[in-house]
Amino acid sequence: MPSVSRLATLFVAVLALCWFLPDLYDRAALPEPVRTSGYYSADAGAFLVRVDGRDDTRFLDEQGNPVAEEAFRRGLPFLYFADLEKHGEFPATVAGVPVTVEEARRQLQMLRLAPRDWNSGGLNLHTLIESAPWGARLSLPDHMFRVRPAGLEFLRVADGRVDRDLSDRFTAAMTEAGVVWPLVAIGGNPSTRKEFDEGYLLVDSANRLFQLKLVKGEPECRATGLTVPGRVRAATVSEHQRREFIGAVVSDEAVHLVTYDDRLVPLPAAGFDADTVSVSLRTDPLNRTVLSTDLSGSTDTPYHLTATDREYRPVHSFDLPLPADYLASLERRSMVASALFPLTVSQSSATDDLLHLHLAPAEHPGLAAAGGLLCCALLWLWRRRTRAPLHPVELVTTLLTGVAGLLALLLLGPLTRQRTAGA
Repeated sequence: MPSVSRLATLFVAVLALCWFLPDLYDRAALPEPVRTSGYYSADAGAFLVRVDGRDDTRFLDEQGNPVAEEAFRRGLPFLYFADLEKHGEFPATVAGVPVTVEEARRQLQMLRLAPRDWNSGGLNLHTLIESAPWGARLSLPDHMFRVRPAGLEFLRVADGRVDRDLSDRFTAAMTEAGVVWPLVAIGGNPSTRKEFDEGYLLVDSANRLFQLKLVKGEPECRATGLTVPGRVRAATVSEHQRREFIGAVVSDEAVHLVTYDDRLVPLPAAGFDADTVSVSLRTDPLNRTVLSTDLSGSTDTPYHLTATDREYRPVHSFDLPLPADYLASLERRSMVASALFPLTVSQSSATDDLLHLHLAPAEHPGLAAAGGLLCCALLWLWRRRTRAPLHPVELVTTLLTGVAGLLALLLLGPLTRQRTAGA
């Protein structure tokens, strides 16, 4: 019977190789990166696609037909307004609506939300900027705050001490506005590189939505009168000169924009799941485009695009797959990896920034089984040649882990020592 120390050494070695070898293979065999993007053309009433490879860029329509680069840019005047203006080709109307370069520039806004934004925990420290500064620019304050079960606690940045007066004033203002503690979500935009500040959006334990600001040194908490449906996962603020929405609130099954006139507008993100789907919003003078991406591992249709009107009513949808040749390269890589590594150890995830340690089975079980059996045969042949014993634990380990188990056993040697004949 193998000793405990030998079994422990083998376990650690196989675990390390199940992480290192697949990672090394991925770095060597990953195909040339390809980035696909879809943009809605109001004139065409359809999406135009841009495919960026390492050495070239292709422009396509929804059916995959090639589009000349000049026609691609003219079909997207709100995206390439600077290029068209330079050549005097910016149109006077788009889809029959009069437009200007200034309006195209002012109406361009991006909002990105991803599972890692709310699945990664965080330090629970927030920066509340003065929304009505004396000077012309926003500046970082000399304090930060953290959320407690029954209030906010402000800390001085200089020495980390609690500012009890500021903490009490903010907690009292929030309680007076109707906040029911504890909070279930809070989010803001603590950047000074913006024209104005809208403070923080927060959701209390009754799922009611509030806005919190620091105005001339005093707390200002406003009840929006809105109740967010479902289990709330996150809130964020995105200031923009358009002043259409303050930010967004994310629940398990939807992303809601919070408008300046206190409405919750759900984004038409197909198949949204807060655990696995990221959402992006892009605006222009005529339309909004919602991009939802499933990060769970599927590559068949990674992007779902929905164009809406200015009231967020869907007008056109399009599933944007990766190029066929790129998918074929990924599939070949996956098949070889399955044969080499029936089990892999993963430490990262596309849906959060935390470190993990979990075993992931191969994508192709049949190839994984064949690869494991081949590695078992190679180990048996090697032990037969060297006249070393072969323990069943070694065969099971090699069958389950493939090349990682085989290499570990070749480096460590037999688990049991060969018996010698007595004198």
